[in-house]
Amino acid sequence: MPKSDKLRSWYQNLVKKAVKEGIVVERNTLYDFFLQPTNECRTNISAACSPYCENDFWPGEAERLLEKKDDDTSQKKETQLGRLLRVAKRDDRKGNLEDILLVHRIGERMRAMKEDFLMLCLQQFCKHCHHPIVSGGSWVCTSCRNFHLCERCYAEELNTSLKDRHPSTTKQKHAFERTEEEPLPETVDGDPTMESKLFSSQMQGYKGIRG
Repeated sequence: MPKSDKLRSWYQNLVKKAVKEGIVVERNTLYDFFLQPTNECRTNISAACSPYCENDFWPGEAERLLEKKDDDTSQKKETQLGRLLRVAKRDDRKGNLEDILLVHRIGERMRAMKEDFLMLCLQQFCKHCHHPIVSGGSWVCTSCRNFHLCERCYAEELNTSLKDRHPSTTKQKHAFERTEEEPLPETVDGDPTMESKLFSSQMQGYKGIRG
């Protein structure tokens, strides 16, 4: 079986080719996109927003952390509550406090190996609401690379006080220009659908391949 470094290099070469050919519009990681977004993100970060694929690392880790939470004593829960409040205040996050702590814990586990969790975007995502811009108009920053806003978030940006506009970390604000996003083409799979218990889950498929 190939080592992780060799696999990662192979994946990255494929991604570079896909970006060059315009198939992939942005390369990211699950950690950076869902668990540690930039301060431009204006939506609540929740574990429920992350992609959930059976037998992937992070869903299993989330379930393990939730089970561990249920086994904690009341004294531990009080300690965790204090930590939870500190995390929410430090990261300036809003929402369910237990959800915030869960996202923080998953992020701690994933940070060191985040490059193994690639996220490839076939469509542009709005940097404020984190929703894909499927079609229609989008507003592109003329100074930043891959900074897009959907129509709704751009309208909200115009109503925001000047000091909080993009980029929020500098006094000099950037201009936007409107572009039209082309919808993804329809895809038709001509192959027949084959049902098999062997591939009913990802892990069962791996076991079948390994024999």
